[in-house]
Amino acid sequence: MCRLFALRSDSPRPAFGPLWSEPNALARQSCAHADGWGLAHLSRGRVRVVRDVAPAHQSRDFRAHAEALRSELVLAHVRKASVGPNELSNTHPFEHEGWVFAHNGTLRAFASRRGEIERRIDPALRRHLSGETDSERCFFLFLGELAKDTRGELIDRAGRALGRVARYIRATDPPDVPRPSVANFVATNGDALLALRFGKMLHLAAEGCDGPVRDGTPVRALLVSSEPTDSRRHWRALAHGQGLGIDARMVVRRFQVP
Repeated sequence: MCRLFALRSDSPRPAFGPLWSEPNALARQSCAHADGWGLAHLSRGRVRVVRDVAPAHQSRDFRAHAEALRSELVLAHVRKASVGPNELSNTHPFEHEGWVFAHNGTLRAFASRRGEIERRIDPALRRHLSGETDSERCFFLFLGELAKDTRGELIDRAGRALGRVARYIRATDPPDVPRPSVANFVATNGDALLALRFGKMLHLAAEGCDGPVRDGTPVRALLVSSEPTDSRRHWRALAHGQGLGIDARMVVRRFQVP
């Protein structure tokens, strides 16, 4: 498995705390998830991605990027390889056509399902696959589902697309697997940030609101993390199948995947 972190705020802000210096910062989580790291952030209107195969907690580059980072949108990932070797092509987050995507989870019996999953990916997208992971294939499934859905706002369409991928992955689990597949996803296009809990823990914390974060709640900042990074913020666990989206309007959209 892996660990995820994401931030969306109303203005550029540092992320050094949750990435490096807080008691359970992503770097500390990487001690148990040491097969590479990736960091995406919004800079001058575009999402920039940097990745490395080194453990984040041992990486001077990860610390330097975390320390220098000041952005209204951040997506970070530390990997524990379950499918595919520790190579850059298998390191999250993945990016294509303006979207950036990371996955925490495993598709059970992936070796026997890989061909079926790849056939489900649009051929125009399939040719861009570069690594071996189940995660990258989930990303291209998401892009294909998003392209087919033209109803409503982008943030809603993206949430539905993530949900369809998660349901497909779970519904096609072979009957003899001892545990179901896990599909926690985080995705962004530089404006909308989407997160879905589907099998493993995922937490959120908000700034600028009192009480629970419901659909339609305005916030100044929203943080999503596999594990709470500190005890100062009021972290809340998402329930299985719960997702959220937020864009520059800073109003939380909630969705549920059956």
